[in-house]
Amino acid sequence: IKKTLKKGVSDPAIPTIKKRLQVTGEMIGKDSSQVFNDTLENAIRMLQTEMGYKPDGVITAQLIKDMNVPATERLKQILLNMGRMRWMPTEPNGRLIIVNIPEFVLHVYENKKKAWDMNVVVGKEGHNTTMFTGDLNQIVFSPYWNVPPSIVQKEILPKLASDPGYLASQNMEQTGTDENGIPKIRQLPGANNSLGRVKFLFPNSFNIYFHDTNAKDLFSRDKRAFSHGCIR
Repeated sequence: IKKTLKKGVSDPAIPTIKKRLQVTGEMIGKDSSQVFNDTLENAIRMLQTEMGYKPDGVITAQLIKDMNVPATERLKQILLNMGRMRWMPTEPNGRLIIVNIPEFVLHVYENKKKAWDMNVVVGKEGHNTTMFTGDLNQIVFSPYWNVPPSIVQKEILPKLASDPGYLASQNMEQTGTDENGIPKIRQLPGANNSLGRVKFLFPNSFNIYFHDTNAKDLFSRDKRAFSHGCIR
């Protein structure tokens, strides 16, 4: 589709979308018109709920992309995740924080009873959040952000080359260099700190932790994979 489609519009792509939804059972009947009507809107809401989207009844390019994933690929995903589940650790009792990474949601349990949920941002493609378990043991308020060497090398050094004042503009400072000659850079605490106002630590070999964020607008997205691996 060339633009977002909402109820009331007409578009040449709509008959194909209706046929697709009729095949998979979200839409009943054999309507093949180009009009985005109530029946199509209800079918789209049902599909969005199945796929984990906010059910607003609007057809976007991303929704079309997900609709176009063949059933055979979905089957492979199911089989792959069934295999992963065999290696998942046994869920312990007590107070638990469980992040469902593909759902982009954090769940809190008190003795197997769900206490509350919250939307989270997880690692983007190439910086995926790793599956593991750990014990939360430390909370840090007004944290410094010690920028990982990979981010310094790939993102900060090119910006410094074109703008010598980049560190000051981002409330950052250099504290030295590592054994590879890469500058050690950290961001000072404050409202614009990438970790926000607080971070939650649990020892793990992947250097992943929970933290606040100054990019609040990302929480309203349906797909929230934007971090470098940590969980916002």
